[in-house]
Amino acid sequence: MMTAHISNTIEALKRSPLFNLSLSSKELFHSNFIAWLCDEYKVEFGKIISSRFLEKELVIHKVLRENKNLDLTIIFETNEKIVIENKVKSIPDEEQLINYSNSNIASKYILLTLIEPPFDRVEKWDVISYLDLLEMLEELYDIIDVDNKYHKNLIKDYCLFIERLSIVGKGLTENTEKEMYDYHGTQYRYFQDIRMHDFYIKIKFSYLQNKLHAYLFENNTFSKEVIKRKRYIHEEDRGKIVISINMVRGKGVMNIDYSDEDNIIYGIMLDGQRYLNYVFAWGDNNTENISHQLLKQKEWFQFNWEEAKEIYPQKGGFNKFGKMRYQAVKIPIDMTLNRLIEIIYKDVKRLIRLQSTL
Repeated sequence: MMTAHISNTIEALKRSPLFNLSLSSKELFHSNFIAWLCDEYKVEFGKIISSRFLEKELVIHKVLRENKNLDLTIIFETNEKIVIENKVKSIPDEEQLINYSNSNIASKYILLTLIEPPFDRVEKWDVISYLDLLEMLEELYDIIDVDNKYHKNLIKDYCLFIERLSIVGKGLTENTEKEMYDYHGTQYRYFQDIRMHDFYIKIKFSYLQNKLHAYLFENNTFSKEVIKRKRYIHEEDRGKIVISINMVRGKGVMNIDYSDEDNIIYGIMLDGQRYLNYVFAWGDNNTENISHQLLKQKEWFQFNWEEAKEIYPQKGGFNKFGKMRYQAVKIPIDMTLNRLIEIIYKDVKRLIRLQSTL
């Protein structure tokens, strides 16, 4: 259920001119606004940024946009550089950050994000939130000439805008024991009305990913490493439980993958309001044969929880997506997150057990 606090905050966002202007290109808008401030207030904003991240007061020489795939590169008169990777509606990508810092030289690397990263820390990178940026902009607002009312009003509106957006994001991750897995229901449509449904879905799935990761870590009776990624399992993840999240055609998707074999992955997927068990094989493996064998032996594709009413496809066999074979059930909209996580946990134990017997 949408809380009155979040609902009122969204209504306030609707009245913000800058918020409405930002909707055409959410991340580009914020990066362009920060770049404009760097250009317009080289001395004032330069000293604020450099004292925060470099522990000295420097003047900005120039700022580069989309240079070598980097969102913002702030170059000071001393030739020291701060690189900023900006994530508003996107989930931070650990591999992307590592590649950026390995292929560029800067004094400081900053990840500015509205969505909590699905990783703990990346070497060389500092993580700051938009509320941290808000503090710096409020400091800038206070020292701008009082006669420059237009700029002050722009900064004031922007500060209110990002504060409200941050409040909404935080409100969506408040831990409640009775929260339902109904991420494409009423709340989704409310955010769809302000063209922020992608932001909503990514916040909710990032929260679920963190909650599931913590649960599996705390109840790790299977003694396997549990890691979070932005996307899918990698070759180096063999023998690890990988929780990844993505967004496909407006729907949130979460994969919980495990593999301790060559050229095959066994997994669980939350695809919108569907719960999938699947097998994905390549090389010399035949996905169809493996899937039928597991089903026949009741090793996998066993939705033996009371809320699983109908298994799809209803006529038996498997749905196909490329080399993937899967069966699915609908997740009731009144299922709590805690209950869903319990079901996933039991399936993860099944995944590990079935591979240890093959």
